[in-house]
Amino acid sequence: MRAFSRFRPCTITNLVAPLKGARAPSRVLCRPARTLPQQKGSRRMQALASGVVLSGSTWAVSVNLDDLKSIPAKYKTIGGIMAVNLAIFALFKSKNPRTLAFMMRHFTCSTESMRSRPWTLLTSCFAQATPAHLFVNMLSAGCLASMVGDEVTPSQLLALYAGAGLAGSGLSLAHKVAVRNGLATLGASGCIMGLLGAVAVVHPSLLVAIPL
Repeated sequence: MRAFSRFRPCTITNLVAPLKGARAPSRVLCRPARTLPQQKGSRRMQALASGVVLSGSTWAVSVNLDDLKSIPAKYKTIGGIMAVNLAIFALFKSKNPRTLAFMMRHFTCSTESMRSRPWTLLTSCFAQATPAHLFVNMLSAGCLASMVGDEVTPSQLLALYAGAGLAGSGLSLAHKVAVRNGLATLGASGCIMGLLGAVAVVHPSLLVAIPL
């Protein structure tokens, strides 16, 4: 690529405006901005975390670590929870029989699993069955957690999510024993109900609209 000196760094916040009239790039090359060679007369580029160079345009996009550090802690916690759920969901979709068998054994809760794998009370709360199941649960959990996150610390928010999930799995297991149902279950419904209860405590006068 030529004329690296014409590239200048910009932050994520002003990404859209520069690219609005830019010529469509022929390809995208990702490389750290700090590795771009400096030529005589060019403005010195700051050593930012990473950069995206668009071939055919005159822009370099860099992500400043200070911008990432400014993200509220509650959103980092929520993002981490969503990332774990997404990763587990992806593993459930594996075509490898051994991987799928491992996930079914350690990330679903049933009366049988409790005899030798009690941790499935918690791990099953981070597993979702279908894309729609994943989307609805993560959307609900994200909205509710963001409403509670300002009142608690990140560790308390995570403990609330996990504790509510354990309680939900325990109640589900008790129901299975009562009706003699041996089916395995999974999902974050218990976590969401716990977050909903926390929202009711933190915001007792909050009005909730349910579109019909």
